[in-house]
Amino acid sequence: SLCPIRMSQGIGIFLAPTQSGQFAVTRIVPGGPAALSGNVRIGDILVQLDGRILDGLPVEAVRNAVLGAPGSEVDLTLEREEMGRTIMVFVTVTRGSHSRGSSPLRHTS
Repeated sequence: SLCPIRMSQGIGIFLAPTQSGQFAVTRIVPGGPAALSGNVRIGDILVQLDGRILDGLPVEAVRNAVLGAPGSEVDLTLEREEMGRTIMVFVTVTRGSHSRGSSPLRHTS
């Protein structure tokens, strides 16, 4: 089974690699930067980060790309299924450390 990547210190999301090598948002940390943006949803596919295509990258490379200096901005390109069609969503999120509402990663089988 695949384990989510814990990124709540970056933008407050959990991602899990899909079978096709993409990265899906599986959880949004309440009160975290992604939640505060109001534009990131569970099930979104993170396609690009600051213009860099993530498809097929190793998990560690994606983790490192998401993390950054608190207060720095990151541009997300998300793919979302909405009303039977695929749309692209562009979101700028300000990175920041976040502890409230986050919990340790639990491995599920």
